[in-house]
Amino acid sequence: MLSKNGHNTNNRNRGVNNHGLLVLPQALTQLEGAVCFYSGIHCTIYHKTLKHDLFDIEFYSNQVCLVYVVSGKETLLSKYNEQITLCRGDAIILAPGETLHSDYFSASGTLTAWLVFFSPAMLLDLPHHEHTPNVHHANASFSSVSDTSLLSTFFTSLTAYQQKSLLCDQLFTAKTTELLCILKTLSTPSLSTLLNTNNHLLGARDNFKRLIEKCDFLTLSVTDMAQLCNMSHASFLRQFKSAYDMTPTQWLTHKRLSHAQSLLIHTHLTVTDIATTTGYLDTSHFIKMFKRKFGVTPNRYKYS
Repeated sequence: MLSKNGHNTNNRNRGVNNHGLLVLPQALTQLEGAVCFYSGIHCTIYHKTLKHDLFDIEFYSNQVCLVYVVSGKETLLSKYNEQITLCRGDAIILAPGETLHSDYFSASGTLTAWLVFFSPAMLLDLPHHEHTPNVHHANASFSSVSDTSLLSTFFTSLTAYQQKSLLCDQLFTAKTTELLCILKTLSTPSLSTLLNTNNHLLGARDNFKRLIEKCDFLTLSVTDMAQLCNMSHASFLRQFKSAYDMTPTQWLTHKRLSHAQSLLIHTHLTVTDIATTTGYLDTSHFIKMFKRKFGVTPNRYKYS
C-alpha cells in the first residue's frame, strides 16, 4: 500500500520493494498520490491514486481503517496468511495493531481508493459483546463490507459537499458518524467482533520494540512514538527504559547521529540536508549534538 519516501522524488514509489514497516495513517504523507481529503477530530479521510508498482510493502495501522477501492486492484496478506484481493467496488475494514503486506501492480490499471481512519474515541459506543453464530474469527485481521453501493453513495455525497465548499467540521462529523453506522451494520465479522478479537488495540504494546525499530522513526518525537504504540507517554517511557536500558530521547539521539555519520561518509548531502533527514529542524543544534558525540563538526568530519 505504501512506500517510504526516498531522497530522489522522481523515482518515488516507482517499482518499490521496501521492507521497512510503515505506520498508518502517519506514513501516508510520504506517499505520492495520497491526499488528505479531510481531517476531523475523530476521523481522517485520504484519497489514494497509484500508477506505479508497489509490492511487498509491509504496513501497520494504529487506527481502525476502512479501505474502499474505486478502481484497480490491490492484494493484502495478513500475518495469519489471510489473503484478499480488492478490486473495483470492494471494501474491507482493517483492525488496528495488525501488520499486513500489500502488492499493487500497475498492469491491473490505476489504483484509486479511499482510506478512512477512525480514532479510538469514535468507537467507544460500539457494543462490546456481539454474538456471531457459527463463525470463528479468532485471528481476523480484517472484515469485509457486504454492500459497498452505500459506500459509493457516501463518498459521492462527501465529494459534492467539498466541491461546493460546504464541508465543515460539524458536517464532517455527522457524515463520518453516518459512515460508522453503515459499517457496524454491513461488516463481516462485525466491527465490534473485529476489535475485540485478540485485543487488537493492545497489539502495538506487545510488539512495540519491533514497531519502533522497523518504522521510519528518525523524524518522530518521543510523543509520536508513544502514540504509534497506543501507549500513554508515561507507560511508553517505562517500557522503553526496561527494553533498552536508556530513555527514548537517548536512543533517538544515538540513532540519528549514527545515521548522520553514515550519510556524511557515503553521500554528497549538505550538512543542512542531513540535519533535516535525521530529524533535526535546527541545523545549529544538530552540529552541536554531532560535535558532542564525535568531537568534531559534521563539516570537518566529512572532509577529514
